[in-house]
Amino acid sequence: MKLYLISPIDIKYSFRATERYIYEYADYLRKHGKDVEILITKRKIKSKKQNNDNLIRKYRKIRQQFIDCREFLLPLKWYIFIYKDLPRDGIIYFPYSIYDYLYEVLFKPKGQKYIMGSHSMHLKNGRMIENHQLLESALNSLVNLVLWLRRREIKNIYIHAINTAQVDYIKQNFKLIKEENIFYIPNMINAEKYRIAKNKSNKLRVVHIGGTDKDAHSVFSIIKLLKEDGHINDFEFYFIGKLSERVDPELMKMPNLHFLGEISEKSKLKVLSTMDAIIVPAYETFSMVVLEGLASGLYVLTSKKNAAWRDFKELGIKLFVAENGQPVEYIKALENLAAVKKIGKNANRYADYNKNIVIKNFGESIVLKKILGMFEYTEHI
Repeated sequence: MKLYLISPIDIKYSFRATERYIYEYADYLRKHGKDVEILITKRKIKSKKQNNDNLIRKYRKIRQQFIDCREFLLPLKWYIFIYKDLPRDGIIYFPYSIYDYLYEVLFKPKGQKYIMGSHSMHLKNGRMIENHQLLESALNSLVNLVLWLRRREIKNIYIHAINTAQVDYIKQNFKLIKEENIFYIPNMINAEKYRIAKNKSNKLRVVHIGGTDKDAHSVFSIIKLLKEDGHINDFEFYFIGKLSERVDPELMKMPNLHFLGEISEKSKLKVLSTMDAIIVPAYETFSMVVLEGLASGLYVLTSKKNAAWRDFKELGIKLFVAENGQPVEYIKALENLAAVKKIGKNANRYADYNKNIVIKNFGESIVLKKILGMFEYTEHI
């Protein structure tokens, strides 16, 4: 059976990791004898996106074609994507979540199989993070109505969840979807290419990746609190990524704040290898930055805004998880790390331990094998 993977490159919500994963999934499937093709959306949105030419060139052995897409805004800032002339002779893998493809589910022909990859289904404490509970309930009712209308074809609808919170949410809210049609397969990382960090300075070096889009301003608030406590000189903060909003001039003048901007992957690896800790304050479905930090042996500070926090904890990974993700919650943990660093000790004694868990559970070979298994299962059911 032919496999079609849709790349979200030209859609408004276009993420570096999701784009890359689509190509890596397809490449792995092709190398394992699958008839696979990437469908690239032609829909142009007025937002800045990374150029995808490098992906197209790198994976030129994979068949690729452009398709048209339209989008419609729903409550909770969810979009419905409607594709024109979608192939009907195989399995179609969509990025994002089931909400985005209600139209496709409702009007799909008999026997058509869809896999919904939930790359952007943000959850916190078992609920969607966007807006109001009433709107969430209304949207879920709409999804269930569509599923009920297609109940005879429900066996052909599959979900690829990338964290266990998504799995629980789907089971609880969309009971028509069979449990065996929900696949938990997390994000992946080539952990071996990251070097365990070694900072010989007596100051704690903390890095933030992603700029304004990943809530850099929360880190600025943390820095101000550390300054008020009189501990700011025990730290060096580094920022990787674009800051699209104005930064307080006072912060810009501080000698222990370093704004690196958008840098190459090679440069990022080098920076990570000189840090002690990484802070991830933004809402995340499954943070690649957390995996990068763990693979580099950094102490990770995140919060329950990161929906995969439970996945990390249940595997035994040692990291700091703030309850609500408020700046003040990070202060004590950071000051404790800085105190350890000040006396010449390693700020993260779990560096190798954490990295080994990442390799065993999120390594590329492990995750891609599960992706292959998911497609083989859907082919034969």
